[in-house]
Amino acid sequence: MVEYNNSATIFGQIGQNKADYVNIISNSREIYEGIIIWSFQQILSRPPTTEETASLLEDFINHQDIKIIQRQIMATDEYANF
Repeated sequence: MVEYNNSATIFGQIGQNKADYVNIISNSREIYEGIIIWSFQQILSRPPTTEETASLLEDFINHQDIKIIQRQIMATDEYANF
């Protein structure tokens, strides 16, 4: 898709060029979920549970601010080592 401007499908959406690829990636639920997983791994050195991911996902899709997600993770007792 990106290199040869060939039509391709990613995350169930069709794109033909780099702009389409970036738009599909940056507007998919999968990328938001991946960012939540990455944040947990960076901050707590473990992947989030399904419940943790689900509780953060909808808000993250709406506000799209990773700093809010990071603050919520760091506010947990686990991060504070209690």
